[in-house]
Amino acid sequence: MSDTAIDNTSLSNLYTEQMYRYAPRPGCSFEIPTCGSPYLFCDARISPHCVSKIKFGGVCTGFEGLDACFNGICVAGRCISGIMPPPFVPQTELPSTLRGEITRQYASRQFTDCFNRMPCCEQWAKDGDCHTNKSPMVKFCAAACGKCRPSFNVSDGIEFLKLF
Repeated sequence: MSDTAIDNTSLSNLYTEQMYRYAPRPGCSFEIPTCGSPYLFCDARISPHCVSKIKFGGVCTGFEGLDACFNGICVAGRCISGIMPPPFVPQTELPSTLRGEITRQYASRQFTDCFNRMPCCEQWAKDGDCHTNKSPMVKFCAAACGKCRPSFNVSDGIEFLKLF
């Protein structure tokens, strides 16, 4: 037998790597003052960073007004039972001109269910089938018969709407 011992009973690194996944370090900022965990709070007093919450009865001096206590609030430097209000996130309102532009662009991109469902619809429409065979033509060839306004050019099938 060689000098190096062979260990067949322990777990391989591959097994361990399959069992455990490490999440990235939680972070927060002045703009997003949450850490994504009920056990952490964002200490944004100097530079924002995530910190473990303090248990009931723990000292929380300096953290008054922050969500520093787990399932509680900081009163007179101690964590007591209570409900902390959610962090304030200011709502910004877009200028009316920008809102109007977004609404206009959204309206122009609405889906229009106006298609020819058969490849021969254009020819059948030219042959007058929209009037003589009204029921099936309206069902399968609505665009060619002019029963709706398609969002594409019916003569070549190429979409002409401006896509954003």
